[in-house]
Amino acid sequence: MQKKGLLKDSLKSYKSVSSEVIFLNAKKKKMQTQEAIVLKVIPYSDSSSILSVFFKTYGLCDVIVKNSKLSFSPLLKVEMSFISSEKSLWKATLTHIQKSYTSSLKSFDHIQKAFLIKEFLLKALPKCAPAKKQYELFLNFLDSLKMTSCSSLSASSFLEGWCTLEGITREHILEFSRNENPKFKFEEFFRFVCDYEGVKMNAKGGT
Repeated sequence: MQKKGLLKDSLKSYKSVSSEVIFLNAKKKKMQTQEAIVLKVIPYSDSSSILSVFFKTYGLCDVIVKNSKLSFSPLLKVEMSFISSEKSLWKATLTHIQKSYTSSLKSFDHIQKAFLIKEFLLKALPKCAPAKKQYELFLNFLDSLKMTSCSSLSASSFLEGWCTLEGITREHILEFSRNENPKFKFEEFFRFVCDYEGVKMNAKGGT
């Protein structure tokens, strides 16, 4: 299926029109502090890590954290002080862990859904492009997982929100509402969204 989503389609024009604005603070070497969700952690040395983090303002970015005594893992909500740049790897100067979403989830199935959606974001989001609404959608999804006994319902709600942001018609979304089994509904819905976005994943095995 050909990718028709709005987020990636707008990336080229975003870079050409807004790159000077988005990296203005970097040129002035001005430090910023923002909240973010850690999506991926790559050990760099004994005291350093490279984090793929999801900022509300900048979207998905790779940040190196050096000489830190903190232990990082996916699905941590952090407050990070950093200097953005036109380089692919940004530098964090101070990071404070606010909370862990995995520690508050009720079951392995809940954790599995949270990790599945964060892996989807790593593949679907363009690097360093504003994604405020997608960020808020993801936060709402993580918060809803703590409150529900059925993780598939929360995950399907996330996909509905994603489809709305991507401009997928309501008729396509309603097709999956006919399946009364929440688990099967989510698996079919997830397969559709991944095909639409050109992401190679499945709901059962992830990548």
